[in-house]
Amino acid sequence: MIVWCLVITFAGVVPSMSSSLIEDLSRQLEDVVLPCPPDRLPGLPTLLDVLGMVPDPRSPRGRRHRLSFLLAVAVLAVLGGARSLAAVAQWARDADADTVTLLGGSGRAQPSRRTFGRAFARLDGDLLDLACRGWINMLLAASEPDDAAMVGLSLDGKAVRGAEDAGGTMPHLVAAVRTDTGTVAGQRAVDVKSNEITAFRPLLDGIDITGMMITADALHTQREHARYLHRRSAFYLLPVLGNQPKLYAALDAMPWPADPHHSDTSRSRGRIETRTLRALPAPPGLPFPHARQAVLIERHTVDAATGKVLHHYGVLAVTNATPDHATPADLARHTKDHWMVENLHQVRDTTFAEDASRVRTGSAPRTMATLRNLAISLLKLLGWDNIAAATRHMAAHRSDALNLIGLAS
Repeated sequence: MIVWCLVITFAGVVPSMSSSLIEDLSRQLEDVVLPCPPDRLPGLPTLLDVLGMVPDPRSPRGRRHRLSFLLAVAVLAVLGGARSLAAVAQWARDADADTVTLLGGSGRAQPSRRTFGRAFARLDGDLLDLACRGWINMLLAASEPDDAAMVGLSLDGKAVRGAEDAGGTMPHLVAAVRTDTGTVAGQRAVDVKSNEITAFRPLLDGIDITGMMITADALHTQREHARYLHRRSAFYLLPVLGNQPKLYAALDAMPWPADPHHSDTSRSRGRIETRTLRALPAPPGLPFPHARQAVLIERHTVDAATGKVLHHYGVLAVTNATPDHATPADLARHTKDHWMVENLHQVRDTTFAEDASRVRTGSAPRTMATLRNLAISLLKLLGWDNIAAATRHMAAHRSDALNLIGLAS
């Protein structure tokens, strides 16, 4: 399977990536495997070079700091746990002269919170997201082994509640997360007069989803989405609820077997959860395009100490994957891994306090969300599961953060 990679053309010589970054990636990666052969990494640009390609919306007159410098400072600050523009500006004030020079700073007065705010509010969010996710994808590289498991891509939306304006409108962003690495494959803003459905195709248009399993919530169980994914040679696994009443009734009436085709039991936080999955061939005439299997997923949760039933419910779903493409065990894995996009949003809320942020102007809320996605993706690639602990480490070891974005301190 081919993993997408942003192709960027540079004028002149492409700068080499710091060898220390290669060593860090090779040494610190635990369960994550970079498909890119190590000998290809030195040809990659640094993140600073990629950020330098983002168009600067500011007037050249009176401009004191390069946009790439401001963005790089913000990335490093967020890697160290910065939650606000004031914290980003504080990181810049605390940086030594050598670090400022390395990041492309001029050595003049350090940028203030307002400088960051004005620049970020005017940025084109789509172009910044393209640059950030493109660099992550270059780290993921160009290919995977032929026997690699099907990659999942989970989609979900999140409102940036702290950026609510006087009229009650707040930015709403839809993200796509690779479930094999936990990295953010893309993000798209929802038009204020629309909903997540309209962001589905524009988000996936910029990603090579060939052969991937796309999961989303029931809002995206739409016939046009199914046709679109089929045209893109991707698979879907979508839950069916009341927004598709005929489809739900048809699935609910199927002769589901008493015994599950796959079962998994896990114990966590004093609870025992058993997940079972049953899969049947999609019946002829099922009112959903390209459906090949119908799925019933049940979750049964009990208190480990008392045996009291806490939850028991089932979810119907539909997929265009045949059993040859995705076995019941595969389908169970994809449904369980969908939580990764929810985890992304939880980390942005808890570790980075996104919903408490008072950044509201223009594109600034989305800019900060994109930088948080980038930081989380980088830390995930290094094998960190506890992002809060990772940010504390990066705050205490700034040289590690510089190495992580491809710069030797």
